[in-house]
Amino acid sequence: MVNVVGSGDINCELDLDLILPAIKEETTISVSRTNQGLKIEFSGRTGTVSLYRSGKYTIMGSASEEELYRTNDCFLELCIELGIITDADNTSLHVSNYVYAVELDENVNLNHLDILLGEEAEYEPEQFSYVVYRPSDIDCTMTISTSGKCVINTPVGDEEVENAIKTVISIIDSSPAG
Repeated sequence: MVNVVGSGDINCELDLDLILPAIKEETTISVSRTNQGLKIEFSGRTGTVSLYRSGKYTIMGSASEEELYRTNDCFLELCIELGIITDADNTSLHVSNYVYAVELDENVNLNHLDILLGEEAEYEPEQFSYVVYRPSDIDCTMTISTSGKCVINTPVGDEEVENAIKTVISIIDSSPAG
């Protein structure tokens, strides 16, 4: 696993332009304004918080669920310090996506793989140099490159992802074209 993404809500509308200067005063926090909201990074944390006017937020870039929740705790502490919320009881955070990176340890003939995977795969080499595979038995999207690099985006956990990888490897290994 290389990234865990969480979605949360502090359940209040925000004036981001009013909050921005107060956050900038915090020395252990990096903050910037984007078109959509605020991007907040905490020293010593791998996750980046994107905060929106609606009070909803995402945390991206955490290396584990543990780190995701630690970054969330830092964010909620900041919100309490700034008086945005009084406590964390009326907030929510849930894991919305995992990103895995896998090396299949072999070169892959993408044209052949696309045929073998059938309707669950897409391959448009003129537009994208990967096979995009969406297996019907697991909620995930896999991108597979010629070099055997595979990136998996999914809301489900390790066991299901391992099964999807094993399926792709067995299809590649059983193919005479490799």
